[in-house]
Amino acid sequence: MSRPLIELIVRRRVEQRANVRLCPGAALKALKQRPMVRPVPAVRFENNDGRNERLPADLVVDASGRGNLTLSLLEAVGQPPLHETVIGVDIGYASAIFATPTIFPTTGRVCGR
Repeated sequence: MSRPLIELIVRRRVEQRANVRLCPGAALKALKQRPMVRPVPAVRFENNDGRNERLPADLVVDASGRGNLTLSLLEAVGQPPLHETVIGVDIGYASAIFATPTIFPTTGRVCGR
C-alpha cells in the first residue's frame, strides 16, 4: 500500500466517528490554555473563509510535524523546555504510479512461465 492510500483509509475511518470534526483548509493558530487547567480545553484556528474560530476539545493531538504549537504552549504556561532526543534516519521512500507501456500485453502473464 502506498502512503497516500494508508492516509486515505485512516482519514475515512476517522470521518466515521461521531465525535470528530474535520476542518479541511483550516490552519491551526494556537492551543488555548487556562491557568491551572491541565488538558488543553480548546484550539483556535483560521477556517478556509479566513475567519478565526475556537473549537472546544477533550483531546488535542499536535500532528503539525515539528510540535511547534505544543512547544509554544508549554513556554506560555511556564513549563521548562523539554529534553529533546534527535535520531537521524537516512531512509526515504516515494510512491509512484506508472502507465503500462503499450508494447506489453494487458492480459495474461507478462513475466515467467
